Amino acid sequence: MKLGLLLIIGHSLFLLAMPRAIYAAPYQRLNGIDLSSYEDKKFIINDFNVSYQYKSLLYNENRYLYLNNVIIDITKLVFEYVDSSNINISRCNHSHNITIYEISIDYLNNNDIFPKERYRKDSDIIYGFWEPSGTDDIIVVSSQKLDIIFLEILSHEIAHYWYNRLRIADNSSITHEEFALKIEELSIKKMGHINYE
Repeated sequence: MKLGLLLIIGHSLFLLAMPRAIYAAPYQRLNGIDLSSYEDKKFIINDFNVSYQYKSLLYNENRYLYLNNVIIDITKLVFEYVDSSNINISRCNHSHNITIYEISIDYLNNNDIFPKERYRKDSDIIYGFWEPSGTDDIIVVSSQKLDIIFLEILSHEIAHYWYNRLRIADNSSITHEEFALKIEELSIKKMGHINYE
């Protein structure tokens, strides 16, 4: 009995001593930051259901509308690229709901929230990231005044989402990062001149 109690106390002390960011879920990383939430969106492209929610540091209805158009256009671009490159895709059975957070670059590069060793090992600064969270997906992007920069960051992270969801690694030698960089490049060429407002 005493040994069991000592083990529970020891384990509890170990968890308390761990840095919070190491075991906190991605949603919890942004606890305490006042974010505006917008209506959830859903659409279907190529028989894939896509649903996402958007949370932002600043309330900006225009950015929300812009975001919806960009996500649809990037998704179409992903399917065009996969088709033109003859990359076979597989259907993942998870729901893959996306939560997109738009936060300040200071929050995004705060080591207490997003530890460098996990989120920016090879870089001093990051502008966005994608990561799976259970059967869903998290995308965090930095607020940008210029839509073209926001498009560049978002297209890269949406590409990571689709790479995972379409299980491209199972059917192609292209890496996660190569795919994301290619979609980012194509999105700027194809959509960089579009004014969504």
